[in-house]
Amino acid sequence: MSAKLRNSLLTYGVLVLVMAGAKAILLTGDIQAAVPVQAASASLPFAVAVVLGGLIGVLLSTRAGFPEMCNEKASLLRRLLLSGGIGVVFAAVLIGLNSLFPLGQINVPFPHSIPFYLQGGIEATILHQLIPLPLLVWLFSGVLFGRRWQTQTFWVVTLLTALVEPGLMLSVLAQNGILAQSGLPLLMLLVSYGADVTGGYLFRKWGFLAPLTMRIVLYLFWHVLWGLLTGM
Repeated sequence: MSAKLRNSLLTYGVLVLVMAGAKAILLTGDIQAAVPVQAASASLPFAVAVVLGGLIGVLLSTRAGFPEMCNEKASLLRRLLLSGGIGVVFAAVLIGLNSLFPLGQINVPFPHSIPFYLQGGIEATILHQLIPLPLLVWLFSGVLFGRRWQTQTFWVVTLLTALVEPGLMLSVLAQNGILAQSGLPLLMLLVSYGADVTGGYLFRKWGFLAPLTMRIVLYLFWHVLWGLLTGM
C-alpha cells in the first residue's frame, strides 16, 4: 500500500468518525426529518451502505484519474476559500429563489440541523461523487475502453450522475404541491444540477475534500442558517 493511499484511507476514516459522531448526537433526541428523502438518508443501514461504497471509491480514485484524498496540488487554504466560496454562491442563489417562492417546511429544526446536515453533507458527497464517479470512469474508461478516453468518460458520467439529486429534489417539490403552483422551483433543480456538476469537477481537479467542503458550506448557509432565520 502506497503512502498516498494510506493517507487517503486515514482521511476517509476520520470522515466516517465525524459521521458516526453526528449520528450518535442525533440518536439522543427525537429527530423528525422534514421530508422522506431526508428520513431515508438518516437511517443507519443507509449510512453503512454509503460508507462501504465510499471505501470502494477511495480505492478506485487514482486508477480512474482522480487525485488522492489529501491532494498535494490543492492547498488547504485554496480548498477552503475557493471550494467553500463556490458553496456560498450556490447557497445564495437558492436563498434568493426561496425568498421569491417559499418552499414550506423542508429542513430539520435547529439545533439538530447542525449534526443532521453535517452527516448528510458527508453522505451526499460520498453518494453523488465518491462512489459513482471513480467506479464508472474506471469501469468504462479503464476496463471497457482499454484505458482510453478517460477525460471524455469522466464528463459524460458526471453530467449523467448529476441528474440524480435534482430528481430527488423534484419528488420533494411535487410531493409538496409546489410544482403545480409555479415554474420557479424548476430553477432550483438547475442550481442543484449545477452544484453536482461543479462538485464532480472539483473532485477531478483537487480531490474529494474539495467538493465535500463546497457541499458542507452550502448546507451550512442553505439548510442550517437560512432554516434557522426563516423556520423553513
